[in-house]
Amino acid sequence: MPRAHAPCHTDRPLTLARALWLLVLALVLMGCPAHVVPGRLIVRELNLNGVRAVDASDLRERLAIRETPRFPTNRPRWLSWWRWWWTDYEYLDDNSLTRDRLRIRRYYQARGYYETEVSPPRVWVDGTERTDLGQRFRDGAQGRVDYSVTEGPLTRVADIRLRGCEPGDTLLLPEATCQSILERLSLRIGGPFDETSFTRDREVVLDFTRDAGFATPTVVPRAVVDPQERLAWVEYTIRPGPRSRFGTVRLFVLPGRTPYTASELPNGVPVRPVLSAIGIERGARYNRRVLAAAQQALFDLGVFGIARIEENPMADGTVDLNVTLSPARLWRLRLGVGAEINDALSNVHLLAGYEHRNALGGLRRFRVDLRPQIYFAAPNNWGNIVEQGANPGGTLTTELYWPEVLRRVAANITLGGELGPDPLNPARTNRLVGRVGVGLEYTPSRRITATAYLRGTAIEYIPCAFQAGCVSDLSANELLGQIFFARRYAYLDTSVVWDRRDNRIQPRRGGFLLGNLAASPG
Repeated sequence: MPRAHAPCHTDRPLTLARALWLLVLALVLMGCPAHVVPGRLIVRELNLNGVRAVDASDLRERLAIRETPRFPTNRPRWLSWWRWWWTDYEYLDDNSLTRDRLRIRRYYQARGYYETEVSPPRVWVDGTERTDLGQRFRDGAQGRVDYSVTEGPLTRVADIRLRGCEPGDTLLLPEATCQSILERLSLRIGGPFDETSFTRDREVVLDFTRDAGFATPTVVPRAVVDPQERLAWVEYTIRPGPRSRFGTVRLFVLPGRTPYTASELPNGVPVRPVLSAIGIERGARYNRRVLAAAQQALFDLGVFGIARIEENPMADGTVDLNVTLSPARLWRLRLGVGAEINDALSNVHLLAGYEHRNALGGLRRFRVDLRPQIYFAAPNNWGNIVEQGANPGGTLTTELYWPEVLRRVAANITLGGELGPDPLNPARTNRLVGRVGVGLEYTPSRRITATAYLRGTAIEYIPCAFQAGCVSDLSANELLGQIFFARRYAYLDTSVVWDRRDNRIQPRRGGFLLGNLAASPG
């Protein structure tokens, strides 16, 4: 006999209705209107009709009259009806209408459109154009402002001249510098004349002139615009001044304001390695790239919180350097935990490190890193972790770096060890690795670095003490004995680096050459 079933009830529609009501309530609360100033017209919409050749958004940002925001910046058009309750209304100012008309025209002129015409603004309220803008509006009245723009033709660059780079000019710059300047200018012959690019190009000319060895140049820009011919002639007159050379390097240690003359800084750091890191000799040719490299070298020492090099040019072309330093803490302690997962072996480990930037004096840098580890099975065999057990191990690395052993010569000594499963056959055996390295680094110039290291490695294989399944006696198995046997070898590692890049992090020009040779006795 069939049974009668009662209809099944669910509260899903009710829950959905509640969610919709909560959403509507949130929108209402977030969209509460702000305070309205009585008698002022709210600018609901600002139209720039006819704007095609320039960025309309950028032009809007430069006007005094703005639309009342209804959503965060760059809101989509389909959300133009929305506004946040904390945003204020934008009101109409009849004086700003006239000024904005001039601003629009000047904006176009600065971009090469000298014949741009902007019609008088039109204000619409409730679909009716209003001309009596000085009268009082009803409270909360909203309106629209329209500007109509006729852009006109574009003015183009007819010629670009560099006075100081042309034949017959006095104080000629190097030909390579002149060519670099022309390649980096934003303005191009036949291209649009833009006043912003014209001003920015002056800085380009100034920078390249300083890079050519002139610390105090002057660049006089001049542009002649013919609106009828729609052409512009651009000229930069370069007055490089005397060719410059580096003078005296003075150290200032904060908060002191007098040159520091002692052999050691207040925190014990010797002055000699600091001056060597700066690497600027008195009488050397002025070069801004050398200054940038010296600035970076001071930070690379790791013992200064502030390291600033300021130029002090003299009338005779000499450029003294004032180096302001603020010593930082010399030692650092690092602690942490981590984990590694790969196809062959996984581990969890602790991280402990100590570094001192002036150990034993002389700006010697001592570093020790310890990483105790516990190794486990590979991810595809995690179900057998309990059966196979865990295998302890770890790595230890120590380093002593000694700058200025000899002039422009640094020494480096490294000692390290590693205990853990063999990376190729972790289930077979453990290995103990010891490494040592002794080397010298010679830096005859900032561009060239030569290194020579004598490195040695010793490997011993030992049974896994805590992991089930490991081979306890490798010599008992002839095949394993051929694979896992003690090894000791040493080799000489030499290299020469020639770095001509203008910037090591983001190079734009230059070159980088590296030669490396490793040799080991048979």
